[in-house]
Amino acid sequence: ITFNCLGSWPGGPQGSRYIALLDTRDDGENRPQYRCG
Repeated sequence: ITFNCLGSWPGGPQGSRYIALLDTRDDGENRPQYRCG
C-alpha cells in the first residue's frame, strides 16, 4: 500500500496533528480513496 500525503495541520491538545492521505491503489476494489488521521 502506498499513500500520498495531501497535507497536515495542527489539531488538538498536546501538539496533536491531523493528516490527509490519498490511497494510490488501483485494484478495482470499492474502498475510500482518501484517509484522514
